[in-house]
Formats: sequence, structure tokens, C-alpha cells
Amino acid sequence: MFRRTIKPSSQDLARVAVFAGIVAALGLIPAIPAFGGAVPITAQSLGVMLAGAILGPRRGALALIVFLTLVALGLPLLAGGRGGLGVFAGPSVGYLIGFPVAAFAVGALTYAAGAPYRVSRGGPGQRARRCLGPQCLGYLRPRGASRPQPCRSRVGGSGVRAW
Repeated sequence: MFRRTIKPSSQDLARVAVFAGIVAALGLIPAIPAFGGAVPITAQSLGVMLAGAILGPRRGALALIVFLTLVALGLPLLAGGRGGLGVFAGPSVGYLIGFPVAAFAVGALTYAAGAPYRVSRGGPGQRARRCLGPQCLGYLRPRGASRPQPCRSRVGGSGVRAW
């Protein structure tokens, strides 16, 4: 019957602030006017979806609420350098209000599909990690070795030395 309250940690607050900053930074990319309408296509939509998928539903929505609060205070964080209360009276107000809702929905769908970014054993992700892992890392550290050792990885049937 009682709801469990979650105390936000400093890591949660930092993640929320970082994603609010990411959405703001994506506003620097120029907007694409769509069909001559008043609402452009911006890269900030990508930031909204990333915030929901990576932070989860609650923290993702909170990151966008922080972002919209900063916009309402007058910071020019939206695409095209727009900001202030005037943007909440324009034609794009529905998109702005939908930012936290979309982040919550994407986060809920991501978590409903399984804990985020879980790779099943033997699937294509696992095979890619086995095949490309040594090349990306550049070295392997065998048990008991004091320093990294070069590895020989087999890609396409030939021995490839990754260092």
C-alpha cells in the first residue's frame, strides 16, 4: 500500500544535469524548416529520446523539465537561439510540453523491453564483442600478468595481431 520513496543521489542529479546540457547542446545544430511551417525539425528530439532511453522514465522526464525550466527563465537553449516565456506561446508549445512526456514514454518502453541494453548470450551482440573486443581494446591482460600482453585474434580465419 505504501509507495516506496526514492531519494535522489548526487549521481542522479548529475546525470539529469548532463542530459539537460546535452539537449541544450543539440540546439546548436541548425534547425531544418519542414514544409515551410513554423515548427522546424531539430536535433533536440534526439536528445529527448536519448535521455529517456539512458536515464529511464523518471530521470529522463526530470532532465527535460530542468531543460524547459531553463528555457522559461530566458536562456536561449532552443534551436535557433530561442528562449524565454514567448516560446511557450508560439506554435511549437505542443512539442515543448511533449518533451518530458516523450522522454518518460521512451524510458518506460526501454525498461519494459528488459533492463536497458541487456545482451543475450550467443546473440549477435555477444558474437560481435568476442570478435571485435580485442581489436577495440588493443590488448588483453591474462590472469597473473603484470602488464598487458598483445593478443592474437582470429578474424575471418586469419590471425590478426591487435596492439
